[in-house]
Amino acid sequence: MKVYCYEHDTKEYIGAEDALLDPLETKKQGKEVYLIPANAVLDEPPAAVEGKAIVFADGWQLVDDNRGKEAVNAARGRFTVDYIGSREGDTVLTDETIAALETGEKVIRDGEVVDRPAEEKEAEARMQRNSLLADSDKYMISDFPATEEERAEYAAYRQYLRDYPASADFPAMPAKSFEEWKGV
Repeated sequence: MKVYCYEHDTKEYIGAEDALLDPLETKKQGKEVYLIPANAVLDEPPAAVEGKAIVFADGWQLVDDNRGKEAVNAARGRFTVDYIGSREGDTVLTDETIAALETGEKVIRDGEVVDRPAEEKEAEARMQRNSLLADSDKYMISDFPATEEERAEYAAYRQYLRDYPASADFPAMPAKSFEEWKGV
């Protein structure tokens, strides 16, 4: 006779084994009586299904198994799922959502994945543009060792940077570096 065992804490199915015959009860009752170990049942579990765990809770059940996947919630922020089943307030992240978080297209707010606010995108694009402007300041100083041709190129580049916030690319595309702008 087979018994089907589950892990004590998670109740997850861990395998089947042969039950042992109870010699005393078998002799006493005049029929075969088997020993059923703790955390084991006679009911056969269902077949395994991708993305599900087989768990015993008043009978065998298939429950979501997202262990090892990324998720978010209000209390933990972004985390790796370390439990079987689903918990209210947790959102398991898809590969698509993770990619959007990494590119900054989406952000996590109060445990939810949301589109990044336009104001944040604009502020970041302006900071990047301001940094490029600051990096090119030295070329406008008269005693910086640069030719008049280089100064003129940097003056035109700086005008491009000043006009960038009004361009169609703002803030979706970052401002170009001098080398990108020049086509080098």
